[in-house]
Amino acid sequence: LVERGRVHACHDVSDGGVLQALLEMSFASGAVLGFEAVRPPARGGVAADLAWFSEEPAFLVEVAAEDAETLLAALSDAGVLARALGEVTTGALRLREGTGDRAGVELDRGRLFEAWSSALAGAFVVREEALA
Repeated sequence: LVERGRVHACHDVSDGGVLQALLEMSFASGAVLGFEAVRPPARGGVAADLAWFSEEPAFLVEVAAEDAETLLAALSDAGVLARALGEVTTGALRLREGTGDRAGVELDRGRLFEAWSSALAGAFVVREEALA
């Protein structure tokens, strides 16, 4: 799918977990795209509500809806554990507990983006001079 140009975005899951990766993918869209995602399964004795923050190595891959089954089948054939997490939306950032959860929780994009984009501001000195 990557070679055919069918992968729209891909992000590693690391510091901050699945939710952080989802947010960073959304922020990279220029605040145009959002998501509706179902909580990932809790693994290894992790409490269900902490599964959003699991830093277990993984990747989030965004493909068009018509390519999702092809991607999941290819990953399964390769022995890779994979599941659909949700879908891209046109703005809202919504977390759901399961597929039957219609209400979910909507996140405040502006507040989260501000916290994310300014988190390291105090750790760096910005100089407006050319590097030699």
